[in-house]
Amino acid sequence: MYSVNKRLKILKTKKGGEMAITEMAGWIGMILVLTAYFLISFNKISSQKNIYQVLNLLGVLGIGINVFVQKAWPVFVLECIWATIAIISLFRIYYRKKRLQNLSF
Repeated sequence: MYSVNKRLKILKTKKGGEMAITEMAGWIGMILVLTAYFLISFNKISSQKNIYQVLNLLGVLGIGINVFVQKAWPVFVLECIWATIAIISLFRIYYRKKRLQNLSF
């Protein structure tokens, strides 16, 4: 399983197993995306908040690293598009806040 790229660093787990850093990035990314989905689905946060977009962006970057190494190109393209949407949303949130601050003076 870890023969995809022998240059990858392999981490030893407590139970004697191994996990590639890219696999760990994928797991962490999945947790972040699911956390964002949970929070938005149960109205804990708004999609107009930075935290939602940051969770999505960091999550898809982690997943993207993992699927890039595995050469899962359709999923990699999906993650790139998802990251682009998150980045655009973060810029829109930032400029909307900045515009509101300028109007209040």
